[in-house]
Formats: sequence, structure tokens, C-alpha cells
Amino acid sequence: GMQEFVPTSALEKAIDGVLATPSAQTLYRRAIENELLSPLTRDARIGKYIIDEVRTVFLALPSYLQARILLTAVRFENAKSEDTASVGNTPEIVGALVAQGGVVAAKLAQVLAEDPNIDPTYRNVLGTMRDENDPMPAAVFWGSIPRPVRSRIARLGQRLGTGSVKQVYRCEFSDEKGCDWGMCAVAVLRQHVEEEALASLEALSFSNELAPVAKRLGRLVYGEFSLFAEGEALIEFATTSISTGRFKVVDVLHNSSKVLVEQMAIGEGLTKALDSNIKSVEEMSATKKLLAKYHNAVLDAFLVSGLIHSDIHLGNAVQSEDVNGEPGFIIFDIGQFVTIDGASRLALLWTLSSISNVERRTTLRAIALNHLGRVSCLTPAVEESYNTPKELRRRLENAYEEAIQPMENGELPSQRTAYIMFLRAAEKQQISLPRGAFPVAKLIDGIISQQEDLDLELVFDPKIESFLRRNITWFEYASVGWKSFRYLL
Repeated sequence: GMQEFVPTSALEKAIDGVLATPSAQTLYRRAIENELLSPLTRDARIGKYIIDEVRTVFLALPSYLQARILLTAVRFENAKSEDTASVGNTPEIVGALVAQGGVVAAKLAQVLAEDPNIDPTYRNVLGTMRDENDPMPAAVFWGSIPRPVRSRIARLGQRLGTGSVKQVYRCEFSDEKGCDWGMCAVAVLRQHVEEEALASLEALSFSNELAPVAKRLGRLVYGEFSLFAEGEALIEFATTSISTGRFKVVDVLHNSSKVLVEQMAIGEGLTKALDSNIKSVEEMSATKKLLAKYHNAVLDAFLVSGLIHSDIHLGNAVQSEDVNGEPGFIIFDIGQFVTIDGASRLALLWTLSSISNVERRTTLRAIALNHLGRVSCLTPAVEESYNTPKELRRRLENAYEEAIQPMENGELPSQRTAYIMFLRAAEKQQISLPRGAFPVAKLIDGIISQQEDLDLELVFDPKIESFLRRNITWFEYASVGWKSFRYLL
């Protein structure tokens, strides 16, 4: 609102003026150290190299983003305190600051949340950035709807949500022009979101640590800027095996580049349905059983047809008492999903199985790398004379070995952690893995996190093992040995 706009605009103009003279720049940098970075340095969980990277990226941001972040820092009075109580508040401060950095900051936070070397408290804060976005005013939302669609709306209802890329309102459509849509959910892109993304990605290029992930972030962000593509994805997803029985995808009524109109998903949000403060044990148990069935449906779609639904966030669906005549979930947001071929699916599954425990990291390693070698290649950055199958295998071995090394605390990485570390090591080795490699990481994290947090039935590893048993070749069977195979799978 206006209370936010006035101080932000004033500070933005002040920053522009400050950056015009060298002496003023020195004073400004000193203020950044005192007001923004000093509170972070008091927390031993934040290393000096992280502070250095934050400083570099912040100073490369455009002035309006710097202004938003600085005003948020100033509002946290505890940040100025030297007592130890303020240190406990630091993750909250970090979360608030990142939330002001725009869509790229939100996506970057999610990528950093995958890093096992980051303190768990900060990983949790960074991993929830997608839920913390300031809504744009209703008048701005209304003006953002293209006129041909806006002219058919009889009434603007309540705001349903604000994501890092789009904002959604309930809208009632008029039936005067032959439109029988009734009450719908209307989504438009957030104001200035594309401009913010371009500026933030450019700022990341100044960071030695973060520049390599800027390209991947760009693919994540730009892929969500077309609401036409999102609508097409929903339409296609509705034809898959996941959208059957007790799970249904909403109907898409209109999709163009700037606006998406969906059938209203009538029901209770899953987060609320699983809140022990308002739900009985019986009610929560019924919802958990449905969620476990949903996990099974998602995994079956991956194992049978190579469909990777990587965004199973609880905020993307509601629980309804009438989905094809029985209780189930209505899915209204699927993010980005991909379908991969059988060879890529087998390679990723063998990789996941091989890194799941210490024994398999020795016995199944060769099988996994053999499959990966068939569906991976070296990037064009590798000199042609080195671009050979032998060199690819050597680099795959190096990436695998790096991924299974003990972490800083001396513990061996878990399956999830080792897989993420392998993907990152492969990038450093200039290996182009199958395109489903990163979506599978999100799929794993989503399912296993929900299983652990809600104490659900464990379905991931048993399903993978059952699939691999049915698809192992005689050569692979012989290389492992019957006793080892029975034990390991």
C-alpha cells in the first residue's frame, strides 16, 4: 500500500543520489555493513564467505530492490542488539530480507535450502520462501487483467493467494455474454516480476559462488512467466494417470500469456486439513491416508510412464468430499513437470538406489554409472579432443565419489543429500545429465519430507526397489550376485 510505497520510493531516490559520488558511496557501504550485514555476522552459523557473497550481490541489485531490503532490515530492531537473544532471531531476519528480493531470491532460497552444509534452521527458513510474498493492491491486480477477460467479470472477490510470480483472486463472471464460467480463480503475473528477475539474475553474475547457478535459476524463473504455458501444462496433466480416481486437476477455462482462469477448487487447504490444533486424530488420519495414496499415484506415474511431478507442495491442492463421488484432492497448481524416456528413468532410479546406503554405494555403483553413461554427455564447454565415452565415465566417477564423501560434521550423506551433491558435482564436471535429473530431486524431497513430517507410510524406496527387481538385466544380475542382490534390493 501507500505506507510501503512512500518510504521505499524515497529511499530508492536517495540511493540513486548516493551512488553518484565516490565519497557518498563509501558512506553508503559503511551503512550497509552496520545495518544489513553486522546482524548476520553475530551468528556463527553464517560463514564469512556467505557474508561476502551477500555483500557482492546486494550492491549489484537495482536501487529499488536495495531500498526494499534495507527498509526490512531497519524494521528488525533486535538486529541492532548485541545480546545473544538477537542471534536466535537471525533466521527470521534472513527470511524477511530474502522475501524482499523478488522472485529470483525466492527461487535461489529454495536451491540453497538443498545444501546439506547449511544449518538446518536456515535451510527450513529458505525452503519456505515461496509462501512469503507481499500482495499487490486489488486495483493493480484488476488493471493487470486483459480487457477482453476483464469485461466479462461481474465481481472481484477475495484474494486467494500471492506467489513469487503470480497473484490469484476469486472472480465471478457474468453470464450476459454467453459465458457460463460462474465463480473462477483468476491469476495474473505480479507487477514488475519480469523486470525484477532480469535485474536479480544479472546481480548474481557478480558472485563467484552463485554465478554458476544463475542459469539454472533463470530456467526455473522464466519457465513460470508464461501463464499460457502453465494452463497448457494443467490441461496435459489432467490426462495423466495421476489425475484419476480420487485426484483431479481443475479445468482450465482460459489461458493466455498474462492471465489464467481456472475452475474454482472448492475444498479445504491441505495445510489446514493437517493442522492438529483444529482437526481431530480421526480427521487427520483420513487426510494422511489420502496423501499417502497421492504419493503412490505420483510415483507410479514416474515409474510407469516417466512423468515427473516435482511440485507436490501441500499448498497446491485442496481436499474435497466429492472427487468423482468420493473424498479426494483437487489439484490447481502443478508447477513444471516433465516426461522422460525409459533409459533416462532407469539411469536415475539406479542412481537413487545405489546411493541409498553405504553397501549399495559400492555394489550398485557400477550399474548406476553404466546407465548414466548411456543417457549423459559432456557439455560443449569440454574440448572436442576430450569429449569421449572414457572421459565421460571418468568424470561421472569423480562426481559420484564427491557426492558420497562425509559432510563437514563427519556424517555420511543421506540418500537425498548424496543425490543433490551428485547433481552439483556433475555440473562442476561439465556433465549434462538427463533433463529429469533435477526435477527428480524435487520429487524426492517433496515426498520424503512429507513422509517424515507427517509420519506417513514410506513408499519411495520400496517402489523403486520393486521396479528395479523387475527390470534388472541378466548381466547386471550376474555382476551383483544373487546373495548381494537379495540383500541390497
